[in-house]
Formats: sequence, C-alpha cells, structure tokens
Amino acid sequence: METDPTLNVTYSDSDGDVGNVSFYNASDDSFIGKDINIENGSDASVTWSGLESGSTEQWYAVADDGSATTQSD
Repeated sequence: METDPTLNVTYSDSDGDVGNVSFYNASDDSFIGKDINIENGSDASVTWSGLESGSTEQWYAVADDGSATTQSD
C-alpha cells in the first residue's frame, strides 16, 4: 500500500525576502519537489508521492532567497 505524505517547513528570511524551498530525499539526495514564492514566515510544503505505508524516510529542505541558501537538518 502506498502513502503520499505532505512535507512541511516554515520559511524564514532575516531580510524578509520571498524565497523558494526545495525538498530532497536524505538517503540519496534525490529531488522530491519545490514550493516557490514563499513569503517570510509562511509554510512551504510538497507531497512526497509513492512511499510504502509504514516505511521510515528522511528528508531535508533547502531554502533559497535568490542570494543565499540554507539547508535544514
């Protein structure tokens, strides 16, 4: 059985810039998806499709405001 969880992070930029957030699979750094034009303090999210129900996965996000990037844990 497959499941499609929604991944979610809160985007924060010290200058208040709008940014994009990309989501990656931590096991192989493969691209999951991207949420664009996120306002400072707003949530960015994508759906990770096709995972096996009951499996444990790890992921991370990379925020980009056009001049700098920051990666989550």
